[in-house]
Amino acid sequence: MPNSYHFRSEAIFTYTFHLGKNTKVLQSEPFYVRMLPWTILIHLRDKAMGVYLRCNDDSDSKSNWSCHAVAKVSLVSRGLRSKIFTRHELNHLHKWEDEDSGYFNFISRKELDDFIENDSITLTVHIKAAMPKGIPWDSKKHTGYIGLKGRDKPSYLNSVLLTLYFTNSLRLAVYRMKPDMNEHVLGFQLQRLFHELQFGNRAVGTRKLQMSDSLPLNAHIFLDKLLRELEHNMMENCPENTILGLFSCKMSAYIKLKNMKQIQEPHNISYGIQFNITEHTNIYDSFRKFQICGTQADNGVIFTSFPPVLHIHLQRSADTHRFEFYEEINLDAFLAERENTPADYVLQAVLVPDQTANYKVFISPKADGRWFKFADGVVFKCRKDEAIEQNYGGNNVNVKKSIGTPYMLVYIRQSELKCVLIKIPENMIIWDLMKHLNLKHRTGNNVNAPIHVMLGQYFESQSQRYLMNMELAWNIWKNHILLHRPHKRMRMMTRSMGQISDISIEQISDSSKDVDKLIMTNLPP
Repeated sequence: MPNSYHFRSEAIFTYTFHLGKNTKVLQSEPFYVRMLPWTILIHLRDKAMGVYLRCNDDSDSKSNWSCHAVAKVSLVSRGLRSKIFTRHELNHLHKWEDEDSGYFNFISRKELDDFIENDSITLTVHIKAAMPKGIPWDSKKHTGYIGLKGRDKPSYLNSVLLTLYFTNSLRLAVYRMKPDMNEHVLGFQLQRLFHELQFGNRAVGTRKLQMSDSLPLNAHIFLDKLLRELEHNMMENCPENTILGLFSCKMSAYIKLKNMKQIQEPHNISYGIQFNITEHTNIYDSFRKFQICGTQADNGVIFTSFPPVLHIHLQRSADTHRFEFYEEINLDAFLAERENTPADYVLQAVLVPDQTANYKVFISPKADGRWFKFADGVVFKCRKDEAIEQNYGGNNVNVKKSIGTPYMLVYIRQSELKCVLIKIPENMIIWDLMKHLNLKHRTGNNVNAPIHVMLGQYFESQSQRYLMNMELAWNIWKNHILLHRPHKRMRMMTRSMGQISDISIEQISDSSKDVDKLIMTNLPP
């Protein structure tokens, strides 16, 4: 059983090599990153020492696996003369036919002598590895979550659906919608999708998801249409303004001329905010410039309320500059009047474009600083800086390879965290919906049901020869038949008769106590 740290994406590994008189090649013990074994390999020659990083050396498979990694190798001396010797970072795509990366001449033998202590040298490797490809990975087992698969275009769709799924209060409202088993109804499609994401074990497909209109080209329009259509579907049996209460952002346009009182237009309600961040440096800069219209008169937009869940859409003309956003933000300064609770928000999701994947989204499901990366049906843990700082884009001094800025951010108001991220056990889902979804899940995936067998000698030794509480089972099934199948027939075995007989529902009385075993069959009416 692998240890939990085997799944990490980053590690610092130190190993001490003992140098014998005729030592030529030495290899370290393996250390694990991304569930793959990594080793340090040194090659001693007359004039120099080579150092290599080897990945997945113990694999017998010649499958087309690969894993991209960035690593820094350092030679250290921990004696009286503490020294560190290093070279440029290794940036390599490890694969089965090319599993090594390193330096043919890492250090000269003359320079190496300064690092030899007691006939030994110590090397340290700092490695950051991406999710390996071509290697089996059980997302549910390793992270507790599963992702969405398929759907090449539009690339944003799966990312947006995952952010809605992890808005738990919305998911609960979707579960509580009146079940409509029509495969073409959006409400039922989301019920099925959310149910499979919560209780399934494998990545879920989204190709069956349909809307009344064709899918738009950007996430902002898609999300707006989806929420409005969902709001319409919820009108019958969900609390009023469920969608509005969660996502609506209220703002007013105003104009103020000299020697005149400020004129303010009625509230405008929108699901989220869209910023053009082409010339903006950070998220606060975007809020400030959004409120200014830039005409001769003093006019602009002012926010009157912020929602529990705030969707911020980022639009830009070029992906060339750095844009910063933060794990926690305060938006009180942008409100016309302070609300009952501070406008403190914590980041929950970062949606990022990716040329190598159909979609990519970083999500902190509990908004507690623990982040996961969802990409092409695979889920794995990631560091906080992978989700935030590494997505600032532009000339990032801490990240040599810029990933690019996101196109959407999801923030949750801290005062509403418990309500938005409410736990949803299975018993909170409507029974009729749960029964239908579980039936389709079992039949669709051909899941085998376990059958318990008791040998004869053990059965005979039981003081009470009952495998179940017959009185309780009888009452449950009698009530079920009376409620749902009043014209069906039941087959039962009685202790007094010792034979099987067909009995109509009218013949069942409340005083029946002689039921020994109830056998359910699909008898004709």
